[in-house]
Amino acid sequence: ASDFYFMDMDGGWLDTASGWFGMTDGKITEEVVLKPAFSIGSASPLPGTVPVDSFSIRYEGFIKPPQTGLCSLEVYSDNGRRMFIGDTLVVDAWLPDWKPYYGAVNLVKDSLYAFKLEYEEEYGGAYMSLYWKWEGGSWEKIPDNVWYHGNPVELGLHATYYGNIGLKDSVEHPGEPTGWKSGA
Repeated sequence: ASDFYFMDMDGGWLDTASGWFGMTDGKITEEVVLKPAFSIGSASPLPGTVPVDSFSIRYEGFIKPPQTGLCSLEVYSDNGRRMFIGDTLVVDAWLPDWKPYYGAVNLVKDSLYAFKLEYEEEYGGAYMSLYWKWEGGSWEKIPDNVWYHGNPVELGLHATYYGNIGLKDSVEHPGEPTGWKSGA
């Protein structure tokens, strides 16, 4: 007979290695990136800094559209994603799956719109691609030259990395959400 535990088995009885609940750490680091898109497979977005699994990223800044009209957006990622343009939640799929989700918003050429994209990686492969389609057009990847951040405004987006899947600045301990620990 055997007993199986979803734990480190290091004597501390804290769930620090499973990655399932993403409770390994809070806010880890920040950087400016050219775009909110990546394909890293089963690797870390920042090796040696951000864990391979159970991390999340918040991209913030502005998007500056090259034309006016109804813009359809596609976020294709593994795992969860939420996209805000201005105060509008355009895509809301905070789900552990790996398929595209869609939204649409009216945009005006050369206007700066507040942009926020939240991403969570539970385990396994990690990727995110963003596409757009304007009325009468076809789907294409969103180019790097439409993303801005800061004041004064510069190219790129501000990316904040978290060692958990909930975009939490800090966590009480690295155990399961129930707080289960040996002797407690």
